[in-house]
Amino acid sequence: MPDTITHRITVNLIPPAGPEVPVRTIFSYTPDDPYAVRIRFHTGARGWVDWEAARLLLEEALVLDAAGDGDVHFERAFRRGAPDTRMLLDVTSDTGTARFAIDVDELATFLDASHQLVPAGTEPTRCTPPDTTQKFTT
Repeated sequence: MPDTITHRITVNLIPPAGPEVPVRTIFSYTPDDPYAVRIRFHTGARGWVDWEAARLLLEEALVLDAAGDGDVHFERAFRRGAPDTRMLLDVTSDTGTARFAIDVDELATFLDASHQLVPAGTEPTRCTPPDTTQKFTT
């Protein structure tokens, strides 16, 4: 089995005005940090912007159609009152907020792959507590 799950997904940036803009994005997951998902957005000439979110947040978003109260929020998109095939992702920082649309099936495929690597509920077995012995003996 691979040590890291990496999926390249094209998401669409939804600007306040104008058409959506495709953005190359990499979703990755590693058992070394079993609770976290890393999301990298390609910003063109400026390179990549990295975000982290709890894997559980993505799972809840797919099941409940919305999740997240902090700087990362997922919400199911709706069209004409019916669920759309896309999930909206809002990321907020000191410099502003950006909204992206992600295909729900691609997000689910990524999560399924992460569960093949580390099944839900087994994350604590992947965590090793920090070695504090040295801190108290030196």
